[in-house]
Amino acid sequence: MMLYHFTSHDGWAHIRTSGQLEARSHQTSSLDDLPLLWLTDRSDGQGTGADPQRLQVRIAVQPERGVHPWLIARFEATLEGRNLDCAGTDPDSWFVTTQAIPRTRWLTAVDRRTDKVLWSNEQPPRLSQVPTDWALSNSDITGFETRFQSSLASLTSMELSEEVLAKLQQDSRFDPVTLLTYLPDRLSALRDSRADSTEIGRYRTWLCWLALNEDAALIPGFTEALPQT
Repeated sequence: MMLYHFTSHDGWAHIRTSGQLEARSHQTSSLDDLPLLWLTDRSDGQGTGADPQRLQVRIAVQPERGVHPWLIARFEATLEGRNLDCAGTDPDSWFVTTQAIPRTRWLTAVDRRTDKVLWSNEQPPRLSQVPTDWALSNSDITGFETRFQSSLASLTSMELSEEVLAKLQQDSRFDPVTLLTYLPDRLSALRDSRADSTEIGRYRTWLCWLALNEDAALIPGFTEALPQT
């Protein structure tokens, strides 16, 4: 499985020159007030609701981290920006990140009209795969929530080193109030996503789980053992 970013021919010319996909969209404002880079798991671009002019070039990517499925990311958006539904669309096919994706994490860029490969990575990154035997139980989610809340509670009474404080201040996503406020909604969406047992459904659930654990990992003292991909 992989993710894709779609753009126009003009957009691709700029991206190729800059050597990275940059977060530029303010289509939905996130609570950390950073622009978003939009990705999708739909290789044909269908069901995304995107302007056809933005679907001329498809860039396949494998981000290293920082990807949040819209399934859970929507709770950070403004009320006006949470609903991506329109006729024939699949909002759950969208993913967002606030981080740039460098050329080293791209796989290919393809002209969708001609299927011509415009660019190909000679050393492509390894694709992230959902472990064959991976399953997410209610006890996994409940245990995660308990550790998450406990770690945040402990943080308020913890004497943090200057190094740790500096790291937290640099990470725009680290906002204990925000993380805790939307945790129930995110976990509820995660539970619901398990109902889709298709390959793409499992992939979306897996990326939700990874994203939640990445957020939790921002809390000093929180550790979570994840299966290797």
